[in-house]
Amino acid sequence: MNELMKNFTKPDDYVFVNNHCRKNALINAIDREEFFIDMLNLHHFCMDEVPKIARAEIPKWVDAETGWPTVGNRKKINNGERPKSICLGVRKSGKDLTEPIGNSRYNELWTYIQQIHDKHFGQWHTFNQCNILYNTKFIKHKDRPTKNNETLMIGFGDYKGGCLKIKEDVYNINHQPILFNGNANEYQDMDYEGNKFVILFNTI
Repeated sequence: MNELMKNFTKPDDYVFVNNHCRKNALINAIDREEFFIDMLNLHHFCMDEVPKIARAEIPKWVDAETGWPTVGNRKKINNGERPKSICLGVRKSGKDLTEPIGNSRYNELWTYIQQIHDKHFGQWHTFNQCNILYNTKFIKHKDRPTKNNETLMIGFGDYKGGCLKIKEDVYNINHQPILFNGNANEYQDMDYEGNKFVILFNTI
């Protein structure tokens, strides 16, 4: 475990941007080894279990190579294809909030993600929507307004590069949480190699 972990930056390198510095000490208090193990388990689930479920239940809507569901807004993606993504928690349908089918389809995944969030962030952060993206590269864009315009983002998986660029600043999110305002500032993904997942927590 120590050999794996030394590829990633120290807890005091966690960053907050856009006036969220008040929470810096809280995220620094995360148990680094436990967090890494939890994200490693999440990575294995996303690589192994999600394709099995998606191919069995929605074969017409999966990526042929990875087996991941291909749904979502393609406008923010660099190649114009539908992103490989899963939405969990709630989603907007007109003016209403509805429960996405992913909650039941990927029930074990949804349960585990809630446990990870509660364990490491639950004392100071809340959310009602979670999105997981697989090998999806965002072009420069701003998010739609949310209740607090606060996004908690974490990159995980076996990849190199793939930093997050907010305005002109670049942040390493590989197994590192970052809290930022995606509505106030344009952001985009940098180039990467390997298999990259990103998880985003929001309150819509």
